[in-house]
Amino acid sequence: MRHRINRAEGRESADRQHAECLDDRTGVEDDLSRFLRLAESEEMRRVTEARDALTAGRGVRLEDSEPTKENTVNASATTFALFPASIALMTLLVSSPAHADWWQDCAAERQKFCQGVQAGGGRIVTCLDQHESELSTQCKLARQGTSGLGGKARPTPPSSSAPSPSSSTYRIIFQTTWASGLDSSLMYQAPTRESISVSDTAGGRALRISISQRDSYAGVANGVPRAEVSFGTRVRFHAGRDYAIQWTTLIPGEYAFDSKQPEGITQIHQGPAQGTPPLSVTLNNDRYVVDLRSGGSQASEHEDIGSASADKGRWVRWILHYVPDGSGANAVTELYKDGRKVLERRGTPNAYPGDDHAYFKIGVYKWWWQSRPSDVTERTMYFGDVQIAER
Repeated sequence: MRHRINRAEGRESADRQHAECLDDRTGVEDDLSRFLRLAESEEMRRVTEARDALTAGRGVRLEDSEPTKENTVNASATTFALFPASIALMTLLVSSPAHADWWQDCAAERQKFCQGVQAGGGRIVTCLDQHESELSTQCKLARQGTSGLGGKARPTPPSSSAPSPSSSTYRIIFQTTWASGLDSSLMYQAPTRESISVSDTAGGRALRISISQRDSYAGVANGVPRAEVSFGTRVRFHAGRDYAIQWTTLIPGEYAFDSKQPEGITQIHQGPAQGTPPLSVTLNNDRYVVDLRSGGSQASEHEDIGSASADKGRWVRWILHYVPDGSGANAVTELYKDGRKVLERRGTPNAYPGDDHAYFKIGVYKWWWQSRPSDVTERTMYFGDVQIAER
């Protein structure tokens, strides 16, 4: 079995961020357009601060089965006068990951609530303020500059290299903010109705997953401890197509890591085939580990992508760039955490041969909980907005 562990790299320097900003492939015209959008007075302040800061230089096995009615709990339920500046400076300011990502993160809300509002004078900000309770978690986090229960700094916005489901190159095929509660079109695997719910956090409404070792899992898939949400009723991944999947996670500040056994929190699950999911993100003690299936039915790679303990009490944004291909010829698997690429595989099989029915899952999956020793008896995690897009 191939076993590979890579420690997550440290924070990139301001100089490297500067260089990456100048290499933004969206082009000067796009940058100028985006710069004009910064007419909101609050965002211009952030841009100035970002400019000043830059100038200062400052091995586990997963088994699962397709959800069925028997093992599923169905939920009911500005323009302004342009400052004299060089094109290079404008490109730097607009592309910098330190500013104004709210404009993109709130794109859906601007379109829905503020379509007839003229930009400038803080009018868009005021418009969004009037619809605060209806905003997605992603938009709220971007505007507030906070990150949920712990109140710590929000994740670094995705860099220009991270694909964005809301960009013009992708078409969103599914999204949910949980603002109206559980989405009845999705499928829920859980021991009780209370195991999966929607609750309020400092970052907005979020999906709450909570299970106990004492719960009965007789009616859940394979009788294995879990509380998961399957998006397979809305989106299936087809071989050769290009997908961008974005979601957020929050590990509560009081979360106790299990040193004796792992737990899955995200999966790309194969369609009808039994066996190991092509990709899963797990918590292995206090580390994030990505399990990859690249050829056989068992996971053939377990890659450590960094510390999870450092993320307790804060929202983490994940983006998966996924082109499934069972042969590996055109396969792409790129995972970004808070805008930084933490895993990349190209030309490595990342799907079951001929499988056009794989799907996305989130939740807590603790397959050894009732059969092997564990440090914990309770698990509670939060998940924010989910977007799935196709190029």
